[in-house]
Amino acid sequence: MTTTSYSTLDIRRTPPRVTLVVSLLVAAAGILTEFATGVGGFPKLPPGPIILLVIAVAIAVIRWRWIPAAGLLVAIFLTAGLFLAGTGGRLTNPGSFGPFLGTWLQLIAQIVAIVAGGVAIVAAARFRRT
Repeated sequence: MTTTSYSTLDIRRTPPRVTLVVSLLVAAAGILTEFATGVGGFPKLPPGPIILLVIAVAIAVIRWRWIPAAGLLVAIFLTAGLFLAGTGGRLTNPGSFGPFLGTWLQLIAQIVAIVAGGVAIVAAARFRRT
């Protein structure tokens, strides 16, 4: 088994971590699209995009190898919330294009974030400290 030390590789720029960061930002854009197109039920300042942005920035700048777990957990939590909130109707109603687009954007990005987060955590387990 090959291990790579922290001193030879910047773990913040591995493909799974970069994919995780980008997908969290795209999910935030999806939520903002829903908010901007008038989907009901949002507070005046929706917390979802703020949470996603903070976690994405943390993953991008913090070198701690287990920080992608935060992105994975947030993506799982928001994906579960997407379905538990009863938003499935927006996924099948292209007539209301803004909410349709925003919901699909959020869902696809969160699924990618879940996969990338899992891969990033497995990759982090292979690194050793020097």
